[in-house]
Amino acid sequence: MGARRRQALACVLLVAGVAAQLLVPHRGADFGRGAGLFFVAGAGYLLLARDLLQGTWAPSFRAALALAAALRLLALPLAPELSDDVYRYLFEGRVVLAGENPFLVAPGAPELEPLRDAWWSRVNNKDVASVYPPTLQLVFAACTWAWPHPMVFKLLFGLCDLLVFVVLWRFLPLAGVPAARACLYGLCPLVVLEFAGEGHSDSLGILCLWLALWAALAARPGAAGVALALATGAKLLPAALLPALQRRSWRAVAAFGLVLVALYLPFWGPPAALFRGTLEYAARWRNNDSAYGVVQWLVERVMAWQPEWFHYQEAQRLAKLPLLLAGSALLCIAWLWRWSAHRTGFAFFTFFVVCAPTLHPWYVALWLPFLCLRANLLLLAFPITVYLNYHVLPGWLAEGVWREVTWVKVIEYAPLYAGLLWLAATRRAARLSAGS
Repeated sequence: MGARRRQALACVLLVAGVAAQLLVPHRGADFGRGAGLFFVAGAGYLLLARDLLQGTWAPSFRAALALAAALRLLALPLAPELSDDVYRYLFEGRVVLAGENPFLVAPGAPELEPLRDAWWSRVNNKDVASVYPPTLQLVFAACTWAWPHPMVFKLLFGLCDLLVFVVLWRFLPLAGVPAARACLYGLCPLVVLEFAGEGHSDSLGILCLWLALWAALAARPGAAGVALALATGAKLLPAALLPALQRRSWRAVAAFGLVLVALYLPFWGPPAALFRGTLEYAARWRNNDSAYGVVQWLVERVMAWQPEWFHYQEAQRLAKLPLLLAGSALLCIAWLWRWSAHRTGFAFFTFFVVCAPTLHPWYVALWLPFLCLRANLLLLAFPITVYLNYHVLPGWLAEGVWREVTWVKVIEYAPLYAGLLWLAATRRAARLSAGS
């Protein structure tokens, strides 16, 4: 098959796999059909990715943007079936508009009862205060004021997702990478379905993060600090890249601090209360982990020597300490070795994907843009196989039981670890070749 025919077939598979999701009205309960169609789209994506990496496909910006936009338009009519986060966004928007502080009051609090509406039954974790930082709280309030419906979030966060693709197209040539590699993000069916389809808010944080990296590469430290603060106000993880910006200029740190404080001012309260929901999430939640599961198993074996000390939740907290130290050490190395902000981001978010106690499929979208800088086909397969994590949904929806199947997780994570090993081997071979 010629390259053009192969690429045309890949585009058909990609578009058809996304469009056909509309034929599965209950994608959470009907995991098999939804996953099958998703993997059809994933096959088309990987065919295009292979040709892109090999240099046999280099679409124009207009053609790539049209295809990326079409995929998101096809996903917009989908009802949020794989996650109920969007209903939490709606409720927290109502809380902010009512003058209450979502960091201090959980949705189930009696004083918030007048704010309950038709979507109330789908609000998750009603006993936990908000984990969403202030940038998102302000966006939730604005969206709820404009149109109190899940579609408003799908439109906004789907648009942010598309803008990430545009920013990557402009950023990559500055980093010495072909602009067309932005398609590795823009055409990925995972991000299409998670943002335009499910309405997840992470795309706003990803957009602000890449605006910060773009500004840093263009030697605009003040703008980089502002954008990184907005990214941190949408998703706390981007704050890890602040040391990389500080090395270039303290103006980035000053701008970051001022903007972040300004974002938190409308929600001010005791620090322990402001981050109560986040700390509870970090302590209790565990889903779809890989390396973290091994660390926790080792901690449990050690604690078994003293049975009177053992408690599952305690082991879960203790297992996070070595990973926290390892992540901090990685950032210190990046700072000492003077890595660029985007190289630091690649290393840190790869560490996050490998070691996170909770890795919902849409979290992988934080890591995916960095693969435009340094990728192989195995790594790009992981944003496709991570969809397998949704195999837990039929049992959860029918019985309220969250049951992960080990062999499914092995298949899901196999491309990630194989891709990382391949990346390490090729880099070692390149160093040896350069040395000789």
